[in-house]
Amino acid sequence: MKVVKILAAIAVLTSAMSVQANALVKAEQLNKNVLNESVKAELTVAMTSLTIQVDNTAKQAQKILVKQSYQLASQKTAQLAQADTFAE
Repeated sequence: MKVVKILAAIAVLTSAMSVQANALVKAEQLNKNVLNESVKAELTVAMTSLTIQVDNTAKQAQKILVKQSYQLASQKTAQLAQADTFAE
């Protein structure tokens, strides 16, 4: 059950990162085609914000994976210890 939750969280975060990365690529393409310097400045700010969002999403995904991996490892260790106790 927990593995399913982990995979679902990974899927959601991966999807969010994909949307953000696609938006960043489109903003970069648009920035190349814009001649107005004030619009270019606004696009640069938006691109920087998107880059930060992608980075934060990746960090969030990493935290979730580490936390869930630790919990699963703890559960398996407890199960093995319990099985070892019964074996004696």
